[in-house]
Amino acid sequence: MSLAKTLSWLATPLLPIWVLALVLNRRIRRDMKERLGLLMVPVAQDSVWIHASSVGEVAGAINIAQLLPGPVLLTVDTDTGVRVARRYAQTTSGRVVAMVRPIDHPLTLSRVVADCRPRALLFVESVWWPVLAACVDAAGTPIMQVSAKAGPASKRLAYLGLYRRMTAASQTVFARSSDDIHWFSKHSDAEVLSSVDTKLSDSAANPCVVIPSDYVVAASTRGEEESLLVVARQWQREGRAWMIVIAPRHPERFAEVSAVVAASGLTWVARSRCVDGVVPAGVQVLLLDSIGELSSLIPEAKAVFVGGTFHEDIGGHSPAEAYAVGVGVVAGPYRTSNHETFALAPFIEVNSREELAESFVRASELTSCVVRFDKELLREQLLERCRKGLGQVVSPRPWALPLVPIWAAVSAVRHWLYDRKLLPVVRLSVPVIAVGSTNARGSGKTPAAIMMATELRRRGHRVGVAVRGYRRVNQGRYVALSTDSMCASELGDEGALIASKGFLVAAGPRRVSTAQALEEAGATVVVFEDGLGHRRLHRDIDIAIVDGRNLRARGLIPAGERREWQPIPARADGVLCQYADESSLPPGAVPVRRMAGGWHHGDTEIAKGPSGDVALFLGVGRPGDFVRDLALNIGRSRIFDDHEPISEETAQEILTWAAGLPIVCSAKDRVRLPPGLFDRVWWRDVVMTAEDLPESWFLFSPLTEVATD
Repeated sequence: MSLAKTLSWLATPLLPIWVLALVLNRRIRRDMKERLGLLMVPVAQDSVWIHASSVGEVAGAINIAQLLPGPVLLTVDTDTGVRVARRYAQTTSGRVVAMVRPIDHPLTLSRVVADCRPRALLFVESVWWPVLAACVDAAGTPIMQVSAKAGPASKRLAYLGLYRRMTAASQTVFARSSDDIHWFSKHSDAEVLSSVDTKLSDSAANPCVVIPSDYVVAASTRGEEESLLVVARQWQREGRAWMIVIAPRHPERFAEVSAVVAASGLTWVARSRCVDGVVPAGVQVLLLDSIGELSSLIPEAKAVFVGGTFHEDIGGHSPAEAYAVGVGVVAGPYRTSNHETFALAPFIEVNSREELAESFVRASELTSCVVRFDKELLREQLLERCRKGLGQVVSPRPWALPLVPIWAAVSAVRHWLYDRKLLPVVRLSVPVIAVGSTNARGSGKTPAAIMMATELRRRGHRVGVAVRGYRRVNQGRYVALSTDSMCASELGDEGALIASKGFLVAAGPRRVSTAQALEEAGATVVVFEDGLGHRRLHRDIDIAIVDGRNLRARGLIPAGERREWQPIPARADGVLCQYADESSLPPGAVPVRRMAGGWHHGDTEIAKGPSGDVALFLGVGRPGDFVRDLALNIGRSRIFDDHEPISEETAQEILTWAAGLPIVCSAKDRVRLPPGLFDRVWWRDVVMTAEDLPESWFLFSPLTEVATD
């Protein structure tokens, strides 16, 4: 175990105190479920995980994300930074998912790491979280620092002799400057390569603010820089008296800066008070009290003042976003934090407020010099170092590892007794095919059962499908038949979904009773959905469905999700494998393709899905896999537990939460919706197909005298 993880486990008794401190912070507690690892976003397995600290680093992280194939998980530490990241993720058709980074502790990180199973973890600039790095490193996943710079915290750790040990998991450092290359080469064991500021990119979004006059931008201002700027605006000559857009570095200073601007006597307005984003004519100062809009205003600015350059302890922020679009830059005397980025192009240096008034005019007259980083080179270097396959299994519940031997022993004894016929087995007069998985979550059991039932129906059988009816609203041990009701309240969501395909379905907790009910109802073959682990009912064929990316299902229950010791039990007569390639396909397994089906709106099949942003809610086992196939801009998302019932009250909450956006869900979610929402959603099914199923799975003869469905 790494030093970081060891220390974090020793500090576990202090975790409630840390959580309480976060809860008391009004800005942070809105994302507390994500920070505690309790609220999951629809992240897909094999994502590239990019982590940025705050708004400043998010711009570079977005430029990196644009270079990489999806899926991408973008995490951020601050509430303001994650708002920018989420806004960007909405435009990527599900390719990028953004969330707040959970607290740096194995208890809060494990579920996210287990669900993501990243191909690589990229830290942007000077940020480094040792426990996150250790958890990902334990899975054999490469870790890189991109556009890295040696910040004050890194230098303090190096002074104490701890930096090399704390960052031992880092394999590659893309250092921003020659000074950084020298520093990392001295204090890190990682491979150190040359890089540049990843903010040097022309990827700014379309502006959301309409400014009717020429303007200059003061970006990421700190301390007393706003006072200098309003005085400079007062001293500007007529004819060159451009509006100044002031964008404070930290949102908590918006009120303070607004007081400074108001006291100046200048005509001003806050962005939040601009109707439809239109700035009124005659305004001299615009206070940009919004998040994520600064970069969109820089391309049309006459000049840009770089904040932090009048503060020696800060050493100036980066001029990269202005350089990338060829806008002239004004900076104060302190630029040590980004001195090599400043050296990439000419800029105007000022040392006093007197110089600042004329500096914007001089900066606007600078010869345009566009500086951008080599995207193709960085893309090649990153992809070369990303893992070609998924990392090793990481338990989503490490605290439950001591309980695993108990589950393993009980499960092994049970199957041993059935294998030796020491426990009774019930036989039906019709064939039974069990389709299931040792993976308890999101393994594709229902789509696989539908695929098998469809093939049996094609061969002339009247197919009955036995389901457990898990979390159906009307609880009880009775057997519900689809001939009486096709509602999810009686059959469960999986049963209702299968019944909607025209199959006879029986649902109930007593699996033998459900199969017998299907036999009595005239089924000529029973498909036993999720029946691989149920041994009391005799099966003629056992079909196991596995995930090629995750054969071992992150370990045994309760720490993992696998029900049995072996991912594919010896009793299985056949194996279906989804998400498989040549390296992950088990011997003798049949590869299956899993894809999103056609679009529906209510009961109407639609050729094309909704346009623009959508509101997505999901309650499925692997929401990330579903989102990846949607190819929609997700304006907002809400993830429910798998099979979670949706009441009338929850449905009304969803309608309010959607705020007029088209509401999208899966077919499995749709069948358990109450009437008020049932006909209003857009939905897609999950379809599983195989090119060629073995004939040995269908050796019993069809009863052609029985009418087919």
